[in-house]
Amino acid sequence: MNKSILLIENQLPQRRIILEAARSKKLNIVLVKKNPSEVEQQLVDDVIVVDTDNYANMEAEVLSYANRHQIDGIVSYMEPNIRSTSQLAKVLNLPAMTPDAAKKATNKYLMRTCFAENKLPIPKFRLVSDLSDLMKACNDLGYPVVIKPTSCYASIGVIKIMAGDDLESIYNVVCQAVKDEGCPEQFIVEEYMPGSEVSVEAVVFDGQIEIVAITDKIVGDEPFFQEVGHIVPSALPPEVQNQVEDVTIKGIKALGIDFCATHTEVKITPEGPKIVEIAARLGGGSIPLLVRLAKGADISAAIYDIALGTPPKIRKRKNRYAGVTFFCPQKAGTITRIDGLDEMSQLDGVLLHHIDDCKDAYIDVPPKNFVPRLGWVIVVGDSHQFVYHQLQKASELVTIVVE
Repeated sequence: MNKSILLIENQLPQRRIILEAARSKKLNIVLVKKNPSEVEQQLVDDVIVVDTDNYANMEAEVLSYANRHQIDGIVSYMEPNIRSTSQLAKVLNLPAMTPDAAKKATNKYLMRTCFAENKLPIPKFRLVSDLSDLMKACNDLGYPVVIKPTSCYASIGVIKIMAGDDLESIYNVVCQAVKDEGCPEQFIVEEYMPGSEVSVEAVVFDGQIEIVAITDKIVGDEPFFQEVGHIVPSALPPEVQNQVEDVTIKGIKALGIDFCATHTEVKITPEGPKIVEIAARLGGGSIPLLVRLAKGADISAAIYDIALGTPPKIRKRKNRYAGVTFFCPQKAGTITRIDGLDEMSQLDGVLLHHIDDCKDAYIDVPPKNFVPRLGWVIVVGDSHQFVYHQLQKASELVTIVVE
């Protein structure tokens, strides 16, 4: 009899690979979601329709289902559902990180405080709950600084602040951004960290940490920190990668994360690697697929092994490079057409590409919309340089026409 996994929330088409991983392991997938799409219902074996933002109702529905069906594991890779998933796992007595670890991993102030207590390399920071707090934090830390929500994702509400900037205007912008996402209006302000950025993809089983890959991040223009692409594996020198892995492992241990995949963002500053944050889940932006294409390691499948109480087997069978770039409009407006797609699809190394059905749709850009992605292209090759250049060519070829 196939084992059954509860999947708390889902996102298509970006995370289809995670559903496919469950299928490859011959698992029964029970999707827990408020508004499952028709496509999602076709991809899973059963659905529990419930508002996942209402924990009490979700727990009641899941327990009712569990009284009638065998549940062997529980998984979520959606940031807003990490805490509730850990709580449900505890109630159902299933393998997962503790609710305390999940709380620290989803609140940047608690995370920063934990790192500071463990003397890990991070920027100085302050908690901000109103405009006066923001003004004081900027004065205490000195410019430039970065403001970010304590509980959000995808760089939503993250803005660099320079001396002379209108603090009231910026504060209103970030408050609206988190309100739109249903996140609390609480922020941290921290020292600005110059340097390139990477993420570290790892799996943790019973406290044992395995680093699977380091991802180079391609970040858009400041003052926003919009992620516009990724390349796996990193081109950083081996000695720097070792330093990155070291701070990552220490950060995961400090938070008490013991049963899940992790996605750690690290800045390579002049003083050395510093932790930006650690997510107790798989990375977004097609990173699990890039890891599989570049290294042959299926971290999407690994999260199901962990959830079932089985040590994951990470097999690195490839030695290639894979990257993604996202197509984003340069200004707000109505999308009239997208040019250059045929030429882009013919580029050497292009493996997959996707464009949303967005003709005649209106789209905003930062700071009103921090994630204005309309599509993506994935390139695979034998060198980091080749993948980077082909992604650049793809970005140059595709033009989003906005009126």
